[in-house]
Amino acid sequence: MILTHALRAVSIMLAITAVIDPAFAVRRPRPLAVELRVAPSPAAAAIRERLVANLRDRIHVGAGEPPAAVVVIGEAMETALPGKVPISVVSVGPIGGPNVRLVHAAPPDTVLPGQEAVAAVRFEAIGLAGRSSTIDLEQDGVRLARVEHQWTRDPERFTASLRYAPAVAGLQKVTVVSQPIAGELSEQDNAVDLPLVAVARTLRVAAYEPRPSWAAGFVRRALEADPVFEVSSLVRASRGIEVRAGTIPLGLTAAALAPFTAAIVGAPEELTAAEVAALDAFAAERGGAVILLPDRRPSGSYVRLFPSVRFEEALLEKPIAVHWRGSTTFNASEFALPGDLEAGGVAIASTAWQGGERAVVASWPRGAGRVIVSGALDAWRYRAGSEEAFGRFWTGTIAAAAAAAPPRLAVTVRPALAAPGQPVTIRAAVRATSAAGPIPPVEASLVAADGSQQFVRLWPLAEPGVFEGTIDAPHAGRFEARASLAGGPTASAPVLVDAVRQPPGDDRDAIALVAAATGGIVTDGAHLEPLERHLRGLERGEVSADRHPARSAWWVFAFAAALCGEWALRRRGGLR
Repeated sequence: MILTHALRAVSIMLAITAVIDPAFAVRRPRPLAVELRVAPSPAAAAIRERLVANLRDRIHVGAGEPPAAVVVIGEAMETALPGKVPISVVSVGPIGGPNVRLVHAAPPDTVLPGQEAVAAVRFEAIGLAGRSSTIDLEQDGVRLARVEHQWTRDPERFTASLRYAPAVAGLQKVTVVSQPIAGELSEQDNAVDLPLVAVARTLRVAAYEPRPSWAAGFVRRALEADPVFEVSSLVRASRGIEVRAGTIPLGLTAAALAPFTAAIVGAPEELTAAEVAALDAFAAERGGAVILLPDRRPSGSYVRLFPSVRFEEALLEKPIAVHWRGSTTFNASEFALPGDLEAGGVAIASTAWQGGERAVVASWPRGAGRVIVSGALDAWRYRAGSEEAFGRFWTGTIAAAAAAAPPRLAVTVRPALAAPGQPVTIRAAVRATSAAGPIPPVEASLVAADGSQQFVRLWPLAEPGVFEGTIDAPHAGRFEARASLAGGPTASAPVLVDAVRQPPGDDRDAIALVAAATGGIVTDGAHLEPLERHLRGLERGEVSADRHPARSAWWVFAFAAALCGEWALRRRGGLR
C-alpha cells in the first residue's frame, strides 16, 4: 500500500513538473565555425563531403558568423582570405611519395623558324631518391627532345630544359611529360601542354666598320649566308674610300639605324663620339642590339655603352675552346676577358680559365636594348676547324638579340594555347618614336581561319603605349589576334583553341608559407587525418544552453512507468 501511494506521488510530481516545464542552464563546447573553400571539381567536392562527415559533431560549416578556421580544398585561393585565423590547405593531388609532379611551366619564347626554343619545366620528386625520371618533349605522340635525371634527394626539384628548333612558322601544341615511374601515386600531374610559336621574320642588320675588321667581316659573311638576315654594310676601307652593300644610308646616325634590329660594329675603338651616341640611342631608345667585335682590349669612347668592367688580356701559345650551350663553339688564343659581370651582365659564351669558367662573350642591358661584347679577339683565325660552329654561334646569338628588338607595333596573347571558353588576353604594345605627339588609336580583333572576326576592345594600361583586352576563347580551331595602328602598321599573333592540359595553378611553396604563418597545415585528399586532428584541437569555446528535462522522452517514460506500476499494484491488491 505504501508503494502504491509512493508511485502515485511520483506520477503527480512528474505531471506537475511537466506542466511547470522548469529549465536550467548548462555549458557545452561550441561547434567550430569553419569556412570551406572548395575548387569546382568533383575530386575537391568529394574531399569536402568526407571532411564534413568525419567532423559532423565538431564543426559548423556555413555563413553567418566569422570563421575560426579556413580550409582551402584544391585551387580555390583566388579571393582574399580572412586574417588572424588558421588557414589549412588540402591538395587534390598527392603530396606524398613516391610521386613526380610538375611544379612550374612557362611557354617557350617566340623564336624564328630553325632557331632553338627552350621549354624550361620544373618537376618535384618525393620518395624517389636513387631512381631516375625520363622527361620528354612531344608533339602528337612524336618525341622531339628528351632529358634524363637521376634523383638524389628526397624531396628534390629539377628544372628540365628541353630544346627544339621548329622548322616552319606557326603555333604548335607540344607536351612536356615525365614518364610514369612504377609505383607512382599519381600520373595526373606529370604532363602539361605548351604553345611553341615560330614567327617568320626578316631581321635587318647593319654592319659598320670604321676600318676593316677581320672579326666583323667573317661574322657579317656568316649572316649574309643565312636567309633570316638582311644585311646592310658600310666599311671604310681607307681615307675617302667606302665599301657599301644593301640599303645603309650615309653616316652612322640614330635616324639611319632606326629601321634595323641589330648593329654589328668592328674595330669599335675607331668610333667617333657622335657614332657612339648614335649606337647608344639605337640600343637604349630603339631597343636594338649592338654587337661590338673588337680586335684588342676595349678602350676608347665606346666603352661607355656597357658597365665599367675591367678586361683581362690573355695571349696564349695554343688556342683553347670557347663553349656555348655546353658544346665547343670556336677556338681562340687572344682574349680580352671581362671581369665580374655587373648590372645584369650575362655570359653568352665562356671558357675554362684558371680552374673556373670565365665569360668570353657577354651581354648587358642598355635601356630597352642590349649591348654584346666579344672578348675572343682572334676567333676568326680558327674558324676553318669549326666554321659551321663559328657561324652557328654568331647567327644564333645575333638572331636572338635582334628578334628581341621591339617592332613599331607588337601583339602578344596569353595564353596562346587555350581551352574553349577560357579567357584570352590580347596585348598591343606601341613602341615610342622620336616623333612628338599622342599615340594613335589601336584596334584589335580575333580572326578565325574562315575570315570571320570578333572585335576586342583594348584599354590603355599604366605603361604608356600598352593596351590590353580580354575575350573568351571560341570553339576549337586556329585563330589570329590582330591589331592595327591607325594610319600605321598591323601586327598579329597566333592563337590555338584546343583541349589543353593546363600548367599547375598552385604554388605549394607559397601555400605552405601561408599555412605556416597562420597556424594551419598542408595535406592532401588521401590523408585527411592530420587535418581532422588539427581542427579537433582548435579552441572552440563554450556556449550556454537551457535544458528542459520535462521535454525529454525519458520524462514521459518515467511518468508512464509510475502510473503503470501504481495501476498494477492496485489491481494486485483488489483495488480499482
